[in-house]
This record gives sequence, C-alpha cells and structure tokens, in this order.
Amino acid sequence: MQKLQKSVLLGLAGLALVAGSPALAQNASDDPYQAMVDVFANDTMRDRAFDAIMVSAFRGALDQDAELQMLEIECPGLTSGLERAVRPIMKQSHVNDYVIYRQDLYTLVANELTREEAGKAAAFFGSDLGERFFASVFANQSLDHMVAEALATDGEENISEDAMRKDTDRTAIRALMALEPVDRKEITRVFETEEWAKSFAILRPKMDALLADPKFQDFTPEEDAAIETASTEFAEAHFAACFADNQN
Repeated sequence: MQKLQKSVLLGLAGLALVAGSPALAQNASDDPYQAMVDVFANDTMRDRAFDAIMVSAFRGALDQDAELQMLEIECPGLTSGLERAVRPIMKQSHVNDYVIYRQDLYTLVANELTREEAGKAAAFFGSDLGERFFASVFANQSLDHMVAEALATDGEENISEDAMRKDTDRTAIRALMALEPVDRKEITRVFETEEWAKSFAILRPKMDALLADPKFQDFTPEEDAAIETASTEFAEAHFAACFADNQN
C-alpha cells in the first residue's frame, strides 16, 4: 500500500512553515539550531498535523471512492470505522517518521543558517505572533495538489516536491490573509526588511524538499500488513453486523 496518507501528512508539516509554540520558545535550547527545530517540528505540530490530515486527506480520499460510498449507504459507519481501525498504526508510523524528519531538519538548518539567523528565526516563530500564524496555517491549509496528485496516480507514484511546494505556497498566502491586518503588516515587514528572514525564505524550499524524500513515502512491509489486517477485520465485522441487522 502506497503512503498516500503519510506523504500528504508529512507535506502538511511542511505547510506549517511558521509554526511555533510559545512554551517551547521560552524553554529554548542553548543550541539555536535545536531551538529552531523544536519550534518548527515539535510534538504539538506533529499531532495537530496528523489529526488534520486524517480529516482532510484520509477521509477525503475515502469520500471520493465511489464503490466505498455505495457500501457506506448500505452499511453506514464504514468509512469512519475504517479510519478508527487504521488510525493507531498510521499515527505510530508518523511518529517514527517525525523522529527522522527532525534529525534531517537539524542538519539542513545547521548547514544553511548562521547561529544568529537560526536563533532569531526560533524567537520570531516561537512568539505569540508566530503562534497566531501557526493556528492560521492549520485553519487555512491547502492539500489540493498533493491529494490530487496521489489520487491521479492511484498511489503508484510518490508525492512530488512540486505538489508540496504549490500547496505550501497556497497555504502560506491563505494563512497570511486570514490574519488581522496588524499581524499581517508586521509579518510582511519582517520578511521584507530583516536579514535572517531573507535567509529563511531561501531555506524554506529546501525544507519542502526534505519531505519529498522517498524514505517518507512508503509504509514498511510490517505497517502495510498491519493496516491491511486492521481494515479487513473491521470491514468483515462491520458487514456481518450490518447484514444481520438488515435481516431482522
């Protein structure tokens, strides 16, 4: 089974380009590169990304499956039940990938930014303003290109860097425009005038590229088998109960 959900899910992490947590910022590491990773790829972001993708991408893909929707009409609760059945497996898979992603992100940031730039980026994105933009990103996310690409290839090809970049750009614009004018004005000022922000703008596409790495695209054979088992066991039990109810 191709990692449609996982690759799109990891892409969502890339959409949260300016995510931050004030709590994390206040307890930042003495290492500015680690502080930046902690702001951009913390556990809160990981979990919020997973929850969002299960609704917008995973359920979206199920809702576009015509055969599945016919079965849903006959036996309501099929799609929501499938989601519940595979969710723990997919969540653990995402957690495992996130550990690797954080390591890769640290290496990238350390190679591309100075310590001063990384420190300023962590401080800005971990501020109250950064948190408001973080919330706006998740409220205004676009997964259109990634989901369309995955569905078009029936999961046979990896999600491309180009699709991730297009959704990242669209989400960033939506998130910015959804902010209050005073916040929008300040973010625009920062990125137009501050040197660290200019360096970050150059770095950002490389962050997207990390997420397109093939190692994040496929489930392991063990994960694939577990998903197949969980979904099959649920479907068999669900249909058995449904048909029994219909006969009564």
